[in-house]
Amino acid sequence: MDFSSQESIKEVTCPICQELLREPMSLDCGHSFCEECITTYSESGSPQDLECCCPVCQSRYQPWNLQFNWQLAERVKKFREVDMNSHQPRRRDLCEHHGENYDIFCKDDGKAICRLCVQEHQGHQMSPIMEVVKECQEKLQEALKKLSQEQQEAEQLEADINEERATWKEHMQTERERILQGFEQMRGILDKEEQRELQKLEEDDVNVLDNLTMAKDQMVQQKQYMSELASDLQRHMHESTIDMLQDVINSLRRCEIYTLKKPKIVSNKPKSAFRVPDLSGMLQKFKEICEPEEPHIRTDRSRGAAAMASGILVNMKEEVTCPICLELLREPLSLDCEHTFCQACITANYKESIVSQEGQSSCPVCRITYQPGNLRPNRHVANIVETLREAKLSPEEEQKRDLCERHGEKLLLFCKEDGKFICWLCERSQEHRGHHTFLMEEVAQEYKEKLQAALNRLRAEQQKAEKLEADIKEGRISWKNQIQNDSQSVQEYFKKLRGFLNTEEQKELQKLVKEEGDILHDLEQSERELVQQSLVLRDLISDLEHRLEGSMRKMLQDVNGIMERSKTFTLKKPKTVSKEQRRVFQAPDLSEMLQAFNQLTDVRRYWVHITLQPSMDKQNVAISADRMQVRYEHHLDANTKASAVLGSLAITSGKHYWEVDVSEKQSWYLGVYGEKDSDTSSDQPKRCFWVIGLENQFKYNVFGEFSSFDPLKLTPSLTVPPRRVGVFLDYDACTVSFYNVTNHGFLIHTFSSCSFSQKVYPYFCPMTCTGPMTLCSPSS
Repeated sequence: MDFSSQESIKEVTCPICQELLREPMSLDCGHSFCEECITTYSESGSPQDLECCCPVCQSRYQPWNLQFNWQLAERVKKFREVDMNSHQPRRRDLCEHHGENYDIFCKDDGKAICRLCVQEHQGHQMSPIMEVVKECQEKLQEALKKLSQEQQEAEQLEADINEERATWKEHMQTERERILQGFEQMRGILDKEEQRELQKLEEDDVNVLDNLTMAKDQMVQQKQYMSELASDLQRHMHESTIDMLQDVINSLRRCEIYTLKKPKIVSNKPKSAFRVPDLSGMLQKFKEICEPEEPHIRTDRSRGAAAMASGILVNMKEEVTCPICLELLREPLSLDCEHTFCQACITANYKESIVSQEGQSSCPVCRITYQPGNLRPNRHVANIVETLREAKLSPEEEQKRDLCERHGEKLLLFCKEDGKFICWLCERSQEHRGHHTFLMEEVAQEYKEKLQAALNRLRAEQQKAEKLEADIKEGRISWKNQIQNDSQSVQEYFKKLRGFLNTEEQKELQKLVKEEGDILHDLEQSERELVQQSLVLRDLISDLEHRLEGSMRKMLQDVNGIMERSKTFTLKKPKTVSKEQRRVFQAPDLSEMLQAFNQLTDVRRYWVHITLQPSMDKQNVAISADRMQVRYEHHLDANTKASAVLGSLAITSGKHYWEVDVSEKQSWYLGVYGEKDSDTSSDQPKRCFWVIGLENQFKYNVFGEFSSFDPLKLTPSLTVPPRRVGVFLDYDACTVSFYNVTNHGFLIHTFSSCSFSQKVYPYFCPMTCTGPMTLCSPSS
C-alpha cells in the first residue's frame, strides 16, 4: 500500500485539526476524528442537546456511541513509521506550486512562500521565515493569554447568571408566598367579621323551615307514587295482549282517582316503598327446581310438580325482570339500594339524569340517589337469569293460560265491566249478563289508547308536581330572604369583598408570573449569548493552541486573520436586573375597609325618599318627569351659570340619608342647603352651604358654612373617584357627612358643629356639565 499517496494521507488525517489521527474515533456515518477533537466539538454544543452533528456530513450522532477504530489506528501507526523512515520530506511541508521549501514569509498576505513565489509577491513586505516564527509565537501566546482570560470571565459570568436565575426563582417564590399569605390573612379577617355580623342578625324560624321541608317531602312522595303508576302503565303497554288486559281496569282506575294534592298541611304519612327481591329465597327455589333426579316413569304427580315448577318460573321471571325495559336482566348491575337493572338501561338512565338533574342520579324505582362508581355486577342474579333463559314453561301451562278455569273453553272475550277475560259460555252466564263484552283484539287498541292517555295525564301531573316542588323551594328561599334581609346584605357584601380579594390576588400573581417570565427570559437570552461567545472563544483558543503546537507552516498559515479575530473579540457582559427597582406588592388596609363598611351600613338605615323640587324661575337645568334626575340645559333667556336644585324634603330634625349617582359628570356639587335666621347681622351670608363637589373632572372642593370664597381641595380621601356619593345628615347632632359609595363607603368629609337654625334641604348643582345627576333608590 502506498502510504505516501495523497489519498492515503487524506484517509488518516483528522478533518478537524488536519493532523494525523490520534486515538481515532468513528461515528455512525463512517467519518473518523481524533478523540480529543471530536470530544471538544461535542462539548461545544448546547448542554440540552442529546445529539450532535457530524462536522463533515452533518449526520446526527449520539456522543456516547463513538467507537474506537482499531483498523484505522493501525494504518496511522504504519503511516507514521513509513513517514519517519522516509528520506523524502513530507509534501505538505513543500510549496504546492513549486515543490520548494517554505523559506520566506509574506507579511502582507500572511502566509509562507518559497523562493520561487517571491515573483508573485513583488512589492510585499517579506522576511525570512525563521525571523518571523519567534515574533509570531509571542503574539500568539499573548493572544492566547488574553482569550483565556476572556474565557474565564465568560465562565464566571455564566455561573453568575445561573446563580442569579436560582436567586430570582427563590425570590419570586418568596414573593408569591408573601402575596398568598397576605391575602389569606385578609380572608381570615373577613371570615371573622362576617361571622360576627351574622351572629347579630341570625334569626331563623325553625317551625316554618320544618313545615316547608315536610311539604317538600310530601311532593317527593307524590312524585314517587306517580312514577310507580307511570311505570305500571308503561309495563302494560309493552306486554302481550293477554297480559296487558289482565289487570288494566285496576291500573286505569288508580290513575283516574289519583289527584295531585297541593301541600298546604304536610302529612306525616311515610313514603310507600318497593319490595326488594329476596335473592336467598330465589336461589333456594332454583336449587329445588334444578336439582338432578333419578330417571323414573312420568306420573300425574310428576306432571303436577312440573306445573308447580312452571308456576315458580313465572314468579321468578318477575323477580329478575329489569324495571326499565321489562325484559329479563342483561348484564345485571345492582345499586346501593339493592335494586337491579340491565347495564345498558341504568347507563342510559344515568346519562338522562346528568342532563336533566344537574348531575344527580337516582334509582328509577325508589328514587334514592346513587354514585355511578358504586354500581356493581350481580353474578347471582346473572346466573339465575341464565338458567331462566334455558328453562321454559310446560306446554300444559302455556295452554292452560288460554283456557277458562270454569268451562275449559278458550278465552277469546273481554268483559269491560269486570275487566277480565271470559269464554263464550261465561258471556251467556248470569254473572256477565248485560255486560259489554268484546273480542280481545277489538279492545286491545282501545285500552292501549286509554293507557297512553292515562300515562300522558300522569306525566302532566308529574310536571305540576315538579313545578310545585320548585315553588316550595322558591318559597323557602323567599321566606329566608324576607326574614334575613340584613344577614343577606352582610353576606353579599362580604362575598363581594372576597371576590375583590380573589381578583386582586390573581392580578398580583399574574403580574408576578409575567415579571418572573420576563426576567428569566432575559437571563436565558444572556446565557445563550454567553454560550455563543464561549463557543467563539473556544474555537479561537483551540486554533491558537494548534498553531503553537503544530508545524511552522501551520502556525504561519493565515496568522494575520487569527490575530485580527483575537484582537477584535471583546466579551459582552449581559444585562443585570435590579431587585431594588422592581414593584413590591402592598396589601390594602382591610380593617379600614371594614370600618367604612360598618359606618355605611349604619347610616343606610336612615335612607329617605327624596325628589327634586322644580323652581318657578327660569333656570339652565332640566328635571326628569319622575323628578329623580337633573341635568344642565342652556336657555338663552336664563343666566349663563348653572342653577342649583333643592330636594323636596324640608328637614328640621332627625337623621336622613340619600345617595346621588354622578358617574356621568365631570363637574358637580351636592350636599345640604339652609337659610339663616332673619335677625342675623347683615354682614353675614343669609344662606349656608355644606357641600362637596368636582370641577373640571379632577379638582375636588369642599364648601363649608362661610367658606364660599376659600374652597378646600380634598386629595387625601379621594384615592378612588366617587361615582356614587352618600350624604348623611344628623340634624340634632349638627353634622353632615359624605361617603364614597364607589370605594366601599369610605368617608370623604364630615362637617361638624353646623348651625341649623331653620329648615335645611338636599342640594344639587349639575354645573355646566350636561351629564345627569340621579337620585338613587335603596334597591339600586
